[in-house]
Amino acid sequence: PADQHARSPNPQLLVLNLKFLTAIIEKWSSVTSFLKDNYHNFDRKLRPDASEILTCLKSSVFIAHVHLLREIFKTLNAFLEKTTGSLSPACYTVIDELKATATLITNQISLGPSLVPVLHELQERTGFFQGMAVTQDFDIETFHIIAEDVCRCVSQQVLQVASQCSESLLKFSVLDPKNWPEDSDKHFGAYGIETIRELSNEMHSLLPEKPISDIILEWCSYKFFVTRSLAGCLRKDFINLAATVVSRFSVVYPTICTFLTAAALLSPSCKVTCKGFEELCVIKESRKNVLTDDTLWQTMVINVNGAPLEQWDPEPVVDLWLKTSLRRPNNRTSTKHALDTCNKQETPQVDNSALLQGCQVVVITGELCDLPMVCSGDGSC
Repeated sequence: PADQHARSPNPQLLVLNLKFLTAIIEKWSSVTSFLKDNYHNFDRKLRPDASEILTCLKSSVFIAHVHLLREIFKTLNAFLEKTTGSLSPACYTVIDELKATATLITNQISLGPSLVPVLHELQERTGFFQGMAVTQDFDIETFHIIAEDVCRCVSQQVLQVASQCSESLLKFSVLDPKNWPEDSDKHFGAYGIETIRELSNEMHSLLPEKPISDIILEWCSYKFFVTRSLAGCLRKDFINLAATVVSRFSVVYPTICTFLTAAALLSPSCKVTCKGFEELCVIKESRKNVLTDDTLWQTMVINVNGAPLEQWDPEPVVDLWLKTSLRRPNNRTSTKHALDTCNKQETPQVDNSALLQGCQVVVITGELCDLPMVCSGDGSC
């Protein structure tokens, strides 16, 4: 109680969390039985505190309120796990998640599946709860009034956090390919231009000095590059997409990469942020890669209509790429076989028929270009 803390010479605040509330509920009967059976064995100085705790534990109102608090904390914990786990969503979704959590707390906590059986058992007024004698002072109408008030207060706090978030977070949604229109080229071409213009004004001090028209052209070029050149699985994972584009194409898309960096690093998940940094380090530390950051993306095979993708073997393509010297020999590779192959003076004959068997279109690019080189099945380009 507040007055008790006010009278105490050394007031202490009790910090609640889901684990603590769950422990109270799961160990309620054991703690109650222990205090009841061992009350007379306690030191006389401890008996008043033990009596007060026992009275509180045996109160049906206390039992109902503890279960209510646990349901609220479970909802908050679900939001926390969703936004800070290893599979954290993009930062722009956090505001929507906060609003959804606030709505859930307001509308569904009092009638939650875990709370209803408890309320029914207490409402029966049998004098017992889970086999233990309890008081019969529980009133369902009073409880609902208190529960609605508590849930409304918590919901308002969550909404306040959402209102304090920058509106720029929502604008970052334009960078996620999952939100791009697919109905027509007209809508796709115009999509996001106004938002990119707003972000450019808000983040002007962080961006390269260039006219807004150049930034818009960069944005349009970036959209077509992502949809036509990057793998579908990458387009569905915004965090990995941001890390890949920033690490490999920052020279081509400097402004967009600044936006992507901000959107990725503003993730509420420390795990996701650390994962992004680790991926950047692995890509940039070329000694850890047989195919380095400046060559990995250059070996691309598009529209392989032969075996399913999961059964497709990339080794022949990589081997052909190395043997035909599409790039200079890579002396930094850690694989001895690849190093020996690169250092050979002569170029062995390669049977392309096996490589292209079952494929209608194969695209292998040596350097990044605006339009990829398309080769037909007979090898002509």
